[in-house]
Amino acid sequence: MAEATIAPRVGTTSGSPDWTRKYPPLLALFAAVLIALVVLPSSLNLPQTNPSQTLEFAPVPPEDNTDVPPPAGNLASLGLASNTGVTGDGALGGDGPGAGGETPPPPSELDPSLPPPGDIAPDVKTPSTKRCIGNPPRQTEDPLSPPCQAFFDGDNFGETYQGVSAEEVRILFYLEGFITYLTRSEGNESTPDQTYFDLGQPPANGETEHVLVRTLRVWQRYYNERYQTYGRFVRFFVYYSGNDDSPEARRADAIDNFNKIKPFAVLSYGQTNNDAYLEAMAQRGVLNFGSFLGREAAFFAEYPKFIWGYLPTLEIQARQYASFVCTRIAGKPVAFGSPAQNGQPRTYGLLVSGDPDRPELTKLQQAVRPLLEKCGITVEVERSFPRSGYAQDNSTTPDFATQNMAAFQGAGVTTILWPGGIETQQSKAASQIGYTPEWVLLGDGVSEGFATNQFQDQTVWNGHVWIVTNQVKAGDLDDSIC
Repeated sequence: MAEATIAPRVGTTSGSPDWTRKYPPLLALFAAVLIALVVLPSSLNLPQTNPSQTLEFAPVPPEDNTDVPPPAGNLASLGLASNTGVTGDGALGGDGPGAGGETPPPPSELDPSLPPPGDIAPDVKTPSTKRCIGNPPRQTEDPLSPPCQAFFDGDNFGETYQGVSAEEVRILFYLEGFITYLTRSEGNESTPDQTYFDLGQPPANGETEHVLVRTLRVWQRYYNERYQTYGRFVRFFVYYSGNDDSPEARRADAIDNFNKIKPFAVLSYGQTNNDAYLEAMAQRGVLNFGSFLGREAAFFAEYPKFIWGYLPTLEIQARQYASFVCTRIAGKPVAFGSPAQNGQPRTYGLLVSGDPDRPELTKLQQAVRPLLEKCGITVEVERSFPRSGYAQDNSTTPDFATQNMAAFQGAGVTTILWPGGIETQQSKAASQIGYTPEWVLLGDGVSEGFATNQFQDQTVWNGHVWIVTNQVKAGDLDDSIC
């Protein structure tokens, strides 16, 4: 698979700034899907009809087979399966009692062909309808994966929440448009802006779809083959935004997406002003996953149960970064800078984002500063860069980076503290003047990626940067990403 670098649509005439390569959210896409795998099934929990094994988040059958399994999952506090909203009692099969406070009947009453509790023959095997792995069967190849529940036959109690019917669960992926992905297997692939895709249907006329649609078709098949959804097909929809990323455009997208799809949940990957999209969806009762940009705790608290993200809150990220710097960097000599600097006392510079379209980075940096001061970090020089989030950006000239690195070098800065934001002109400017400092970067879920780091000047970057991150690295990303 070719490298996932991306550039703007050629020939556009919009007022959106021009860029040549913008980092694709493929890694964040996968992480968000995994979050959804954990949380999604809580709205599908049902009394079981004689499961031989159960999911981690499915009802747990009693040991003596005499009581009805409770309908609550391990995220029962979500309260998703409901007729009156996510905070009320659940519909049958949901997280609360059934409508009117009724207790779901035993499986044998729902399906007379099933034996009553206690009369299940131990040597009777149920057919397997899921692709289980290993022995005992698990959902995935991960040895820590929950058990695989391979069979369900019974009443799934129909509609339990908006976007969840007896036949399907509707999941929408909101993807950033106005991007061209370079050097893909199909060549350069431009996003089909403001277009819907129903992955429950085959490609139209056998056409080759965009790389992210192709990827999501694989994820859709994987999910439906591995996870027990009680007779429901988990159906993916995809929508690409246009080149207008204003708050008004994000809210308009949310309204249109909701009216056309009525999803149970959305995995959103808008960058600039994406909060407006999340809020509009949450106000309509749609669960939001994939909020991969940092946000304050207050933002999540405003919409409890509706907005979920892989990254911790900004406050937690700031504490983790400051803790690393204060325990591993402060008071210690240079260890991963140039040979001439190593072993010398550290002098600190601070490099921050000045991008007005990335207010979360400004908040993150503001949270980091006082924590660094508490452990005695004194910043000699502070510099900024004008735009963040792009592996390569042609909307500005690199003069700012040249001035930044000259200021750091002139002040004898050995260690550049960089609390968030992707930018690759700094390393190039440092290389041009023969300046090889230590870089201590706060990872944001994207800057850790190989497709971003390949645009850094490796003479001053490789071996000289530490990234404080919540992302889990499994093997060599360059080899294993595909």
